[in-house]
Amino acid sequence: MEAKIIRLATDIAKELLGEPGFGCFVRKIDPYETNGVVGLLGYVDPAQALAMVSKTEQCMQSDMRFTQVGAHDLIVNATGPNHRPHTVVGHITNARPKLCIANMLAVELTTA
Repeated sequence: MEAKIIRLATDIAKELLGEPGFGCFVRKIDPYETNGVVGLLGYVDPAQALAMVSKTEQCMQSDMRFTQVGAHDLIVNATGPNHRPHTVVGHITNARPKLCIANMLAVELTTA
């Protein structure tokens, strides 16, 4: 799992899907350990959460490293009230990890 603060839509391609994020799992030298599934989490402003998930799906669909990209509702709690975050899933081409799951966590972002 790799997590990044996402303040702008451009941060998705640069940070989350770029070398600092997804790139850590597929680099040739010393890649992060994986059991075949890569998890990416973006910390985003609550008002932008759904838009950022949509932008993540668009970025992954246009990235040749992924195939069969789609957004899905992931059921977190099977009993009782369900939380269904919109999650982007893409199959990874030509790499040891085979699946990438990306999601956005809505948090109040403050400037340091």
